[in-house]
Amino acid sequence: MKKRFPTFVDETAQLFDTIYFSGGKVGCQVRMAPDDLGLLVPFVYADLAV
Repeated sequence: MKKRFPTFVDETAQLFDTIYFSGGKVGCQVRMAPDDLGLLVPFVYADLAV
């Protein structure tokens, strides 16, 4: 990332062994355990889904 923006992940992600998210390019999806994502990108779990 060029700039550090706050990153938020819906708290329900903690219920899954793996989650998928965009890799930043068209057609690039990444599968990873939520805890492993936290090792790469600092984020906060939040109540995002309605």
